[in-house]
Amino acid sequence: MNTLNVIFGSDAAAVLEKNMTVLELDTFMQDGLAEPITSYAVIENIPFDEMMRLEQSVRLHRGLMQEYRTQNWDYCDDALTELTGCWNHVLDDFYIIMKARVDQFRITPPSAEWDSVVYLSPDNNEHLQGKS
Repeated sequence: MNTLNVIFGSDAAAVLEKNMTVLELDTFMQDGLAEPITSYAVIENIPFDEMMRLEQSVRLHRGLMQEYRTQNWDYCDDALTELTGCWNHVLDDFYIIMKARVDQFRITPPSAEWDSVVYLSPDNNEHLQGKS
């Protein structure tokens, strides 16, 4: 069974990415936090057949996160199709969530104030898109 290891904060990510593959996931904001915090996946046990395309997959994932913030939904769709199944499948659930968000934003585009941060409700921890 493959496990997704998640860390929080850019300082922790900077330390680990010197020796490991670290990929940005979501940035969250919740009552009680002074500022949003970013989560990162620490990828371990990369299959041998994926090692040859490791740099390409890292660039594609980073591009996905960047283009998501700029609302380039076509790029996101293409990247998600390519990335699903990578990383020993540990990020597939994240990619499914991202695909659902992209599909929803195609139907109902985010507001002009959208900052791509996931706002969490203190009552039920539901994911809310955009500033409340």
